[in-house]
Amino acid sequence: MAKYLDQTGLTQLWLKIRAYIDAKAGVPDGSVTTAKLADKAVTPAKVADLSAMRGEMGLGNTRSALPIANGGTGATTADGARRNLLNYPSNDELLKYLGLK
Repeated sequence: MAKYLDQTGLTQLWLKIRAYIDAKAGVPDGSVTTAKLADKAVTPAKVADLSAMRGEMGLGNTRSALPIANGGTGATTADGARRNLLNYPSNDELLKYLGLK
């Protein structure tokens, strides 16, 4: 007498076939979306051209400090950010002004 797969057996067989096909075919273009990525899974080290990626995101085609025009401070230090965004004097200028340096 012939034996047939029940629903559970068919499901398991399909999952094994699907896993085999996925492993052989690789990842098709467009199949990985941001919803499928773990938090912090994409790091600058994994991006082939970081400045191009930032440019496509509208952040400016650069790898350095994010320009003010693109929502950044244009600086790499807190002092520089204060100067660029708030027109504050530098720490040295402020100390000289106060007579403390």
